Amino acid sequence: MFDWTAFETAIVEASQAAIDKWFAKYPKQHPYAIAFHELYCELDGPIVIPSLGINSIEKQKYGEGTDQENYKWSPGDWHWTSILPERSPLAKLEKSLTVEACGGSQAHWNKTKKHFDKVLLSVTKQLYQKYSKHPQVTDDFVVYIDDDEYGLDLIKRCVPARLYKKHFDGLDKPNLSKLSSEERLAVYIKDIWSYEKEILAMGANAIPALIKKLDDPQDGWAAAGTLAEIGQPTEAVISALRKHARTKGGTGELSANALHLLGDVEFLYGLLHSEELLHQAVDGILQGLKVGASDRKVQLPLDYSHAERLLAMNSPAIEARVIEELKPGGSFIDPKPSDISELIRGLNSAHVVIRQHAACIAGDRALGKAVSKTLLPALVEKLTDPVPNVRRLALLALSYWKSDAAPYHAEMKKLQKDKDAQVREYAYAVFDR
Repeated sequence: MFDWTAFETAIVEASQAAIDKWFAKYPKQHPYAIAFHELYCELDGPIVIPSLGINSIEKQKYGEGTDQENYKWSPGDWHWTSILPERSPLAKLEKSLTVEACGGSQAHWNKTKKHFDKVLLSVTKQLYQKYSKHPQVTDDFVVYIDDDEYGLDLIKRCVPARLYKKHFDGLDKPNLSKLSSEERLAVYIKDIWSYEKEILAMGANAIPALIKKLDDPQDGWAAAGTLAEIGQPTEAVISALRKHARTKGGTGELSANALHLLGDVEFLYGLLHSEELLHQAVDGILQGLKVGASDRKVQLPLDYSHAERLLAMNSPAIEARVIEELKPGGSFIDPKPSDISELIRGLNSAHVVIRQHAACIAGDRALGKAVSKTLLPALVEKLTDPVPNVRRLALLALSYWKSDAAPYHAEMKKLQKDKDAQVREYAYAVFDR
């Protein structure tokens, strides 16, 4: 049983020791904020104890032309981004936390992560209680957690209401409720990245403004991506995206990707003759195998036929780009249970790059036990693939299935005697975790 009380106490004590050391070292500095930041975790993987930053009013001045208010509350840009020692006693606890999180189902991992979040929030409040009256801190001193995923909503839970209103209210989105829908859209379009959810909620009503925004040299790429997310391939949308897909650059690349996601892949094959546009055309054609395809509300089915068609063209330039786009470590699609037949077909492809891609995405145990009964035996077959990297990736994919892969441990351990040194190394590593 993981001792959460001891874990929380250890984080509090390590943080206080680091803060006390900082105060002793910089007696003339007056901090206005302390923040946990650089939060990182991986489902079925590590949960990292974040960095602890501190900044003073003396160090909050930034170069000319910078957005000082945003920099003031961005711990990654502070003078002291991390005051916890590199050899912190928390390192051992962090490893224990990961072992605890990964010791069961994905539901257990998620439960552990939620408990960790509660602990970190509690630690943050304890640090505020201890240091808000310290003689060196400013009168409006705060302690908070800076996390991109939860943003100001999380900070609101860390900081007293009066201090949130003073420091962070201006960073929140303005109240646009009194504006008409047309007026709100005009505001949204100026900052697509911040208002993506609001734009998507407007659906077809936002399409004309987004098409016009494609011409913006700065934000046209964001408009193309949002059109793909809305998912309405009208004649006007396809025509506009085709126009921009014929141009090189960010908007052209995102337009090519959007065309695939909206079902207009054939147009992209017509761009392959252009040496200048070949890369973005190939990238667009392969978009269905990359993360953007599985992030959408209406997901595309896994389909290796486009990769096979490109490789069959016997073009060294096209083949090189396919290999680059589908190399292990890329941001690939998350398969669904309905994709298993195509996934297994990919594992048995004549093309190494496709077998590697299939092995990379086959380690998602969220697919469930029913799928594992078909998928894991297919992965075991790849442990004897003639290509060492395919064997290595199949081994890793099996290891991610944890206890579901136990019946295949004997086959996996055989790779500890593989003729390839890297395969042998991984075969030992997966059983040492």
